[in-house]
Amino acid sequence: MRKGQMEFFALVGVALVIVIVAYFAYTSSIYPTNVPQSTEQQQKLVKDNVVNVAREAADTAVEWLEKKGGYITIPDTEEAVLFTKVSVPIWQKCGSASMVPSLNSITSRLQDYMKTYITAGLSGKTEYFSKNTTLDTASMSVNANILKNKIDFEVYLPTKVNGFPIEQPYTFSVPTKFGEIYEFMSNYAQEAANKRYLELFIINSMYFSKIAADGHGELPTTGYLSKCGEVVTRTPDQLSDALEGIVKYTLGNTEWWTDTTTDPTQPKIYGIKDLGGKTYEQLHPLFHVTDDFNIPMTNSVHLTNPSPLFSSRILTSGGLCISTYSMRYSFKFPVVLRVFDELTGHYFNIGTLVDVEDMMPGDCDDHDPYSACVNNPSSTGGTTDCTGDEGDLPGLMGCPDSSCSASVRVLRPNGYPAKDANVVFGSCIMGKTDSTGRLTGNIGCEKADLSIYYSDDYMYKRCNITSAQIDGDYTVYVYPRLTARIYEVNTANCTKELTTHYASMKFYSPESNCYSYWNNVDQTATDTDCDTMSETECYQSMLSATLTGTVSREMQPNSYTIEAVLLNVTNATDFALFTNTTIGALNGTVTLGTSNKIIEINIPIVDETDTISKNESERLVDDMINVCGIDPIEG
Repeated sequence: MRKGQMEFFALVGVALVIVIVAYFAYTSSIYPTNVPQSTEQQQKLVKDNVVNVAREAADTAVEWLEKKGGYITIPDTEEAVLFTKVSVPIWQKCGSASMVPSLNSITSRLQDYMKTYITAGLSGKTEYFSKNTTLDTASMSVNANILKNKIDFEVYLPTKVNGFPIEQPYTFSVPTKFGEIYEFMSNYAQEAANKRYLELFIINSMYFSKIAADGHGELPTTGYLSKCGEVVTRTPDQLSDALEGIVKYTLGNTEWWTDTTTDPTQPKIYGIKDLGGKTYEQLHPLFHVTDDFNIPMTNSVHLTNPSPLFSSRILTSGGLCISTYSMRYSFKFPVVLRVFDELTGHYFNIGTLVDVEDMMPGDCDDHDPYSACVNNPSSTGGTTDCTGDEGDLPGLMGCPDSSCSASVRVLRPNGYPAKDANVVFGSCIMGKTDSTGRLTGNIGCEKADLSIYYSDDYMYKRCNITSAQIDGDYTVYVYPRLTARIYEVNTANCTKELTTHYASMKFYSPESNCYSYWNNVDQTATDTDCDTMSETECYQSMLSATLTGTVSREMQPNSYTIEAVLLNVTNATDFALFTNTTIGALNGTVTLGTSNKIIEINIPIVDETDTISKNESERLVDDMINVCGIDPIEG
């Protein structure tokens, strides 16, 4: 028995030695230990620069993920509000429905942004690398692990210096309370759906609104009229001002991790003691109103006390007039919940909806969060309901001709009307849409561009439309960013690499009749935009610019036809000689939805000394597709 045990342990020892030897043999073949000292120093420089670019990408991504509540670019499918001129998403939970982004989806957005940013950042830092450094950005992957007080990153980016690989992955951490703040925000969204903190706090404040000069609340809620012929009136603007003041007071007097005060001799404090039994004592959240905060009342209050309730033999007035009133308000609006991340120095912002229906918390359904009205069901002065008329539609202004008319309706991406959207036709400032998103009136009889602007992020544009074609509905969007990586393809050996030549592209959309011209000139050294310059001026501006393999621009969601060409130009000096020839060209198509998109434009090329003909270009494109299996547009 003892001998058998010894033989068993001996076999285990031999197997362990084999595994260890194999492991070191394998790892040493991937990351050789006999790297020359000079190469080792170059590797350290490259590694430091890659980590710096990656860290810069992470810092930028985390900043925007916090400012925009888990998004870098908020999809059109998500409801958002404007706060400090930045779009902030609504986080809301209603029963089984959730408008709270998952931590996995946020992590995925962070990783995708990192890859795009790192690729662009490294392309602009090639001067820090030796000529024998290769960075395989096409094979790059990024892993992010969001923890309570930091985010750990792993960047897998195959890199070789003088043929020797750098050990992977590149690793670093970013200090941030992102993980803790996310937990707090998501817990609040769930708790608010159940307990309706803000609705109850605001309703309570409404019953104690300031007393106006007529002895009734600036926002009348309940009370009685005791004088014969007494009249109480409030205009829609007065009601809106009073309710907005109550909301701001309530938000300013809401405190965390404490009880609501009950002593009437003490200032009123509304307290949120905990979230599901848990407190976040290190966080100091605050509520804020949005940039465009307003609660526009659509009707007024008019209370009268015209007739005696009964005759009095005691009172010399001959009668006592008493009537009671009970006003019930309904309103919906968003507020912003903000938490400061002391580790990054940025604020984490989310929006949350307040919904009050007839002085009770609403049913937390999917709704347009911008409305308000008042019911007066029990006043002897009559009944006011929530169907008040907002008046005639605003007319057009500043238009040169009145013989043509237009009627447009502007919608947000979720289908709700876009109120106060600015509509411009040619040189005519048509005006702003009303609460239903409509604008109607006379316009100039001409063919021009139609532009619509809604808040700081949403817009719509259609080129060369006639005044007779304008009528209809238009949806505004946050313009997505289209990033194009331009590759030159050698069809002889089916290889492709990011171009180092000057590329010019025209994006044409038949639907909107709009053109967009791009080139891969890095204009960071100058404020001049080649799209608005003459050819000579544009060429001269390139003397202080560099060529890149990637271009990026915000564009309207649409389907585009692409015409792309490559010139035999690799530096500004050659470009200025005006001896340029076309070495590659193709036509393709791309469809851009409402989300950011990255595409690869693969252009087959000939020798730099030759000028490509149209027939040869078509033949090379066919070879690229059929022989090399590379599509002109990928992504």
